[in-house]
Amino acid sequence: MTQIMDFNELFSEWVATFQRIPKGEGHYDYENGGIWVSGYGEPEEMTAIIVALTYKDLNDLQFSPGGVYTRDDCKIYLQKPRELIRDDRVIYKGQEYLVVEQIPYDEYADFDIFIIKRVDTKGRDPVV
Repeated sequence: MTQIMDFNELFSEWVATFQRIPKGEGHYDYENGGIWVSGYGEPEEMTAIIVALTYKDLNDLQFSPGGVYTRDDCKIYLQKPRELIRDDRVIYKGQEYLVVEQIPYDEYADFDIFIIKRVDTKGRDPVV
């Protein structure tokens, strides 16, 4: 499909670096009572435009499948062919986020928007 707009210059000017930690296979830890341990792959460095959700975003997304969003949550504008997948972890500026939603924009341009929700790490270091 032909793209309507070219955003390469915008991406080159506003690009930020972050780490993607892909969701992997989990397992039961029988040595600790059989609790489920979520699995994650090796961190991968990626670049994208990352911005905080605006008040308009919060209003527009209030009934989305990702649940309730706050000003701590962000949007990632990620150029194709790179992808994020729901439940991947993102580490950006020392904070941990969870990918909760994808908004496809490939009809208009060569990127998609991903909504990431800040994770309360309860004092532990981010998953890396």
